[in-house]
Amino acid sequence: MSEQTLYIKNMVCPRCISSVAAILAELGQPAAQVELGQAKLTAHVNLARFQALLQAQGFDLLQSADARLAEQVKHLLLAEVAQPTRSL
Repeated sequence: MSEQTLYIKNMVCPRCISSVAAILAELGQPAAQVELGQAKLTAHVNLARFQALLQAQGFDLLQSADARLAEQVKHLLLAEVAQPTRSL
């Protein structure tokens, strides 16, 4: 199976990455790469079970391209706000 990227809503901090990684480990995906807003899988995962576990932790799978774009914009804004104030 080739690498599959799943996009995840409401991931905003390192704890979110840890939570999603723990869910994937529970599903037998401990080596999956997890970043803010996405998880890259190299093996098949039961999507219905994965989504149910995500939702129990306050996350959700993003299905549409529009939803993925909105989540990417949110992450860019969060990154900008988190940067220290620049002096002129």
